[in-house]
Amino acid sequence: MKISNLKGKNFRNLKEFEFKPHEHLNFIIGKNAQGKTSVLEAIHYLSNLKSFRQGKPHQVMRWKEKNTEIKCGLDFLGSDGEAWNSEHEIVFRRETETEERVQKTALINKNPVRSSLDYIGKKHLPSGSGFHAITFNPSDHELIRGEPQLRRNFINAALASQDPDYLRELKRYIRSLQQRNALLKQEPFLREETLLNSFSEDLIEAGSVLTHKRLEWFQLLLDYFNKVIKNIAPKQPFLDLVYESNWIPSKPAFRFSYKELKEGHFSGQDTLPSLEQIKQAFRQRVLMLRPLEQKLRVSLVGPHRDDWMFYQEKHPIQSHGSQGEVRTILLALKLSEMHIYESFTGLKPILLLDDFSSELDKDRRTHLLEFLTRTDLQVFVTSTEDLPIEGKRFLVSDGNLRELN
Repeated sequence: MKISNLKGKNFRNLKEFEFKPHEHLNFIIGKNAQGKTSVLEAIHYLSNLKSFRQGKPHQVMRWKEKNTEIKCGLDFLGSDGEAWNSEHEIVFRRETETEERVQKTALINKNPVRSSLDYIGKKHLPSGSGFHAITFNPSDHELIRGEPQLRRNFINAALASQDPDYLRELKRYIRSLQQRNALLKQEPFLREETLLNSFSEDLIEAGSVLTHKRLEWFQLLLDYFNKVIKNIAPKQPFLDLVYESNWIPSKPAFRFSYKELKEGHFSGQDTLPSLEQIKQAFRQRVLMLRPLEQKLRVSLVGPHRDDWMFYQEKHPIQSHGSQGEVRTILLALKLSEMHIYESFTGLKPILLLDDFSSELDKDRRTHLLEFLTRTDLQVFVTSTEDLPIEGKRFLVSDGNLRELN
């Protein structure tokens, strides 16, 4: 998977740009606040139909502009040798120069797509485009230090992008959760218990599949995580990965041992619980908490309330990890996600590394640069300084982008 060309106008502080990136390493260089990150954001937006920055759609539009566009062409080569092309485009429109209400239109190969989840679904082969970008940027620190919702969003996006079954069950789960919560909010004398039972069963069926697939993904993550982290930070201490839940069978959390690099173990057992065991535990917990849910008028059980976290010597990285450790873990997590995506789909994602010079110390930068020279991924890196590695360079200054010789 390679971007063959990228162009746009009035995106953030970028005026009008068009360039043909190198198929391997691309460096976006410039001073702060010139538009470097906006280039990566445009690629991420075209891949995921959302930004990795906080904010609303109108905030990606250049100040006092009514029309914004970003577009890219892609070349693919499948594991079977089959080649194909794809084109992604997103158009932003508003009636006045300062209006916050924006009409956003996304097109894949000229065909409009209705929603973010449908857009993600278009990645799935054999009929989809396959376009997927994985981003490491400064705001990712919140993935470790921030609220559980950010970590749930991460695992949902990672799995939905590579597994059509997960995406289908995620849509089903969201719909069932919304219907169930709406019914719980009704006055007790208006609430239909038969309908509530039906929504509960849908929630249990879909939620159990999501949870089972999440645990399998984390188990697979360990195979890559150790190898990657040793490449970029050989001195990083060992970590545990814990999946926290108030309903999974037998124990409140799954602890995956990073030290052993064998099968993830569940509370001292050798294997994960089966899908049927997860369904049974989910159903029992729903029945147990039904009176409390009816009192609070909200669904209290399910993967929408679960969390996951890295631990170091029984201490959560969230509160005990240094900035360097958090950055290393995040980068290793993203690179591992990249490997897992390739193993599922047969396609290599595009890697986006933002603010390279400030986010990693000298040793970690050196190890990462060595890793980048060995990989055959297409990579886009932003930095305030030039880097001692071969690749195509682009200078961003005052919202303009040009290629350097």
